Amino acid sequence: MKLYLLIGLFISLKLSAQNNNKIPILNNEAIRLNQIGYYPESPKMFVFAGNSAQNYNIINADGRIVYKGTLKPATTWDKSGEELQTGDFSLLQTPGKYFILLNNKIQSLSFEIKPNIYLDLSYASVKAFYYQRASMPIIAKFAGKYHRVAGHPDTACYYHSSTGHKFGKKASPRGWYDAGDYNKYVVSAGVSMGLLMQLHELFPNWLADGSLNIPESGNGVNDLLDEIHFELDWLISMQDIDGGVFCKVTNLIHDPFIMPDKAIERRYIVGKSTGSTLCFAAIMAQASRIFKPINQGFAGFLLQASERAWQWAVSHPNIEFKNPPDVKTGEYGESNFRNDFFWAASELYVTTSKPLYVQALFKYTQPFNYYYGNWRNFISTLGYFSLLSDECQLSAIEKGKIKTRLFFVGDSLIGNIKKEPYRIPIDNFNWGSNSDMLDAAIVLAMAYKYSSDKKYLNAALETTDYIFGKNATTYCFVTGFGSKSPKNPHHRLSAADGLNDPIPGFLVGGPNKNRNDEPNIKYINLEPARSYIDNSGSFASNEVAINWNAPLAFITGFFENSFGKK
Repeated sequence: MKLYLLIGLFISLKLSAQNNNKIPILNNEAIRLNQIGYYPESPKMFVFAGNSAQNYNIINADGRIVYKGTLKPATTWDKSGEELQTGDFSLLQTPGKYFILLNNKIQSLSFEIKPNIYLDLSYASVKAFYYQRASMPIIAKFAGKYHRVAGHPDTACYYHSSTGHKFGKKASPRGWYDAGDYNKYVVSAGVSMGLLMQLHELFPNWLADGSLNIPESGNGVNDLLDEIHFELDWLISMQDIDGGVFCKVTNLIHDPFIMPDKAIERRYIVGKSTGSTLCFAAIMAQASRIFKPINQGFAGFLLQASERAWQWAVSHPNIEFKNPPDVKTGEYGESNFRNDFFWAASELYVTTSKPLYVQALFKYTQPFNYYYGNWRNFISTLGYFSLLSDECQLSAIEKGKIKTRLFFVGDSLIGNIKKEPYRIPIDNFNWGSNSDMLDAAIVLAMAYKYSSDKKYLNAALETTDYIFGKNATTYCFVTGFGSKSPKNPHHRLSAADGLNDPIPGFLVGGPNKNRNDEPNIKYINLEPARSYIDNSGSFASNEVAINWNAPLAFITGFFENSFGKK
């Protein structure tokens, strides 16, 4: 970043000589763009928060004007209370470092155009899961300054009465801390693992052995699969002897902002529900087919665990989880399990081709759609993606129906993008709105995969521009990336480690119109699209979570395999 600033200063001084010593007025945050940068072939749009600009120039590192354009007239956006103008420089495809100059006086931050623009970010988004590992030290060889001693061995977790066990302990080590807290939840692991495994199935050579510099690097196995395996080890321990699956490993209340080794409160196995059991069934079925080429015995074990979970869920189809009175950690409650049954049946059918599961598919089917505001609804979308895979024995006619619906949903999202001044597919800012935005980008990316129509890929790219800085907050929402990124995420590991910079590669939740953490957190801006604050206390807008990082890992990996040099 210091290099960029020096380049910007040099160019500004050079321009001042070209403009009769009139030094440009720097107002970087008024120009919102993708702070990571752009692929040469990708669409390149920016937003100016104002109404006074008519034209703009793109300036390269030599201080030369390489592109000239005109901004569209201003429109008012009620979601942010701003007047906004947009510019389009998609025709500029030459790799290099640039900035935008409006009316020869308002200058943007520097940005890049280059082939592998998301490579480092994509790696970091997956490496973030390594930093979330429980029950093991995170050592300097793999983590640099973010190393730490082990915490939460979880070798003797007490059964809570909500599990149906009146007493006793169970070992449930390993796995990932769920979010900014130190607990582990099966349902959020579900959608996270589903997306990471979808990424691997689409691009099995992505993140080859050694890519991520994790402890397993060098073992001859794809690094993404190694990271997935670490979570599988924990999930396997969550299955009860009757096939049902417990909901979470947790304290009774959230730990304070301390490092894991200092968090020594008693840990509990809590709950057992239809939702957690079906998420487990889906994960294990998908993992079974992924690990089969590597370890057939392990794959067979996973499939057996999946089918036992399915059988339990069929016998217990409406067991809802609610936090017991003495448990105050995340609930992830749910009362309608159609999505869960559909996803589990999809993964089991793709893996086994058994008629039992295709019958369940038609029993629990519902139209393919894009859902926002509740990431739990996205799991049925994962099921549809698996049904479209080459491994799936579903008929061409049925697959064709899914694709038709996928393209319809993709077209509706593109229609939304065209209406919005920030060029985004949704403008409903709920808890985890950044994840909603990336889920929409994933739907668009998959529409591109099955149509080869670049309009879907371009729309997916424009959607992610929002995440990386083209938004009303002016933040790139990923820690450690962009010119302005969160410094104080709601993340105990980053807040308690004594370092100035948070662990890189984590997506924060983003603007949340409900501001659920008020009045303890005082928001500066109250408009829906600006209801975000970079404060470690803001769990409603600034928390990290594995189920938010998984969409980030998926979409950046998808782009790198679609645009980046292989």
